[in-house]
Amino acid sequence: MSLLTNLFLPSIARKVRKKRLTYLSREKLKSLVHCIRQVNKEKVDGDVLEMGIALGGSGIVLASLMGERHFYGYDVFGQIPKPGADDGEDAHMRFSRIESGKSKGLKGDLYYGYHNDLLNEVRQNFESFGYPEDGSRINLIEGLFQDTLPSDGAAVALAHIDCDWFDPVKLCLERIGPRISPGGFIILDDFNDYEGCRKATDAYLENAPFDIFIHEPHAVLRRR
Repeated sequence: MSLLTNLFLPSIARKVRKKRLTYLSREKLKSLVHCIRQVNKEKVDGDVLEMGIALGGSGIVLASLMGERHFYGYDVFGQIPKPGADDGEDAHMRFSRIESGKSKGLKGDLYYGYHNDLLNEVRQNFESFGYPEDGSRINLIEGLFQDTLPSDGAAVALAHIDCDWFDPVKLCLERIGPRISPGGFIILDDFNDYEGCRKATDAYLENAPFDIFIHEPHAVLRRR
């Protein structure tokens, strides 16, 4: 039996799902909730990071449960970059549909990557739940990860990597992994969805001080 089976989603997670602000399944949200509660319970040092914000739903859930930590959310806040040579056919087929303008959002609504002013929309979503971007506790950073994501800085207790393809996942792991505190988590949303994410994760784990904590519904790495 999964350790998440008997975990109930907090009301804020149910609300972001009802408002269609997250693409994460109930099980993935349960996993996020479990991990943030675990680092709080064990007093693991560090901030909370999310790479790949979409409409902000999972970030809002993390912000609501992180206590006195700081939240940093990184995204291009637009159409995601195309996959690369190390990605599989699954990624290239998915991107081709996105690029064609035919991708659908949740329940058939507008796909978030087509929104005209996604950054301000996400800001409004955070504010509507009581977590306004203030440049201190809540931070939303626009741009490509290679330009915005630092490899040094404050300790990180939990990092949620939701950026699909091999290259961005690899970059996030390399830059964020060394900043994760002992007992902290890296959550890889697309580990079971895209070949490139799995390949980047498996390669990173060959020489990194992390263990796979769970494989389903996504991969969760824990710093030794």
